[in-house]
Amino acid sequence: MRRKRLERQLDALRDGLLDEQSARGLERAWRRRTVGPSGRQALDPRMALSSHLEGVMNGMFLVLVGLLWPRLSLSRRGQRWLPGLALYGTCAN
Repeated sequence: MRRKRLERQLDALRDGLLDEQSARGLERAWRRRTVGPSGRQALDPRMALSSHLEGVMNGMFLVLVGLLWPRLSLSRRGQRWLPGLALYGTCAN
């Protein structure tokens, strides 16, 4: 029940209140938040906590980039490449 409500809120954010990158960052942070508590069942709980915190930090970074995006003055090439590179960097991290 609660999960569906959060998914609806994320959909509403994606539909217009936030731009695409901010919504992706929030979604990534939310998914890490829901997966994080299962770290107690992992073989190495410290590694589970570490990956959970890394996901939350990456999600917050993407939200920040999305909020600052309209204020950045980039070339056309930068506007095309930077969103993909930011997403790839946070996923590969």
